[in-house]
Amino acid sequence: MANVLNAISAYNKAQGLKGDFGISQINTSGDQPNFANMVEDILSSTVNDIRKAESVSNMSAKGQASIEDLAIAVANAELSLKSLVAIRDKIVAAYQDIIRMPI
Repeated sequence: MANVLNAISAYNKAQGLKGDFGISQINTSGDQPNFANMVEDILSSTVNDIRKAESVSNMSAKGQASIEDLAIAVANAELSLKSLVAIRDKIVAAYQDIIRMPI
């Protein structure tokens, strides 16, 4: 579990976030937190990380970016995607639990 927390902490530092796992940046509208907005923000963040990794990959192929930059960009994209998949799995599990509840 410590390795996961270290990875999240490193990812947050790379993204310029505080140690709150990005939750403070989810609600930018000033309203009450909204689950749909939170999921949308996480999805857009993941897409941005993947696009950045693709961009750095193309730059690296042209010799314009270092291997270190490529490794960091790919690791960030991988971590974002794994986080998104974990969130999706939890949502599906919660939905299945709700469906199984007796009425």
